[in-house]
Amino acid sequence: MDSTGGKAKKGAAGRKGGGPKKKPVSRSVKAGLQFPVGRIGRYLKKGRYAQRVGTGAPVYLAAVLEYLAAEVYITSFCFAYFWVLLFGILSLIYCRIFGLLFAGIWSLFFWFLGFSLLGL
Repeated sequence: MDSTGGKAKKGAAGRKGGGPKKKPVSRSVKAGLQFPVGRIGRYLKKGRYAQRVGTGAPVYLAAVLEYLAAEVYITSFCFAYFWVLLFGILSLIYCRIFGLLFAGIWSLFFWFLGFSLLGL
C-alpha cells in the first residue's frame, strides 16, 4: 500500500511503475567489443572448463580473441600490400630489361593498386 491508500501499480514482471520498458543492452555493447560475450560465456559454461565461471571471464576472453583477430587482419593486409608493391617493382624491372610495353602498363596498374589500398 502506498500513502494514498490504494495498491501500488505493478508493471510487467513485477516492475513498479508503469513507465516504458528499457531496451536491453548486450554485454558486448557494454564492454565495447564486437565479439559476442554472451555466446563465449555460454560456451565456457557448457564446455565444463571449470565448476564456476565468473562474470568477467567471458568479457576478458572476448577482448583477447578480438585483439588477436585484429592483429591477424592487420598483418595479412600489410603482407598483401607489400606483396603487391614488390610485384609491381619486379615487373617494372622485368619490363625495362625486356622492353615489354603492355606488361609495363600492367605493372603500373599493380603499383597504383598498392598505393590505393592505403589511400596514399
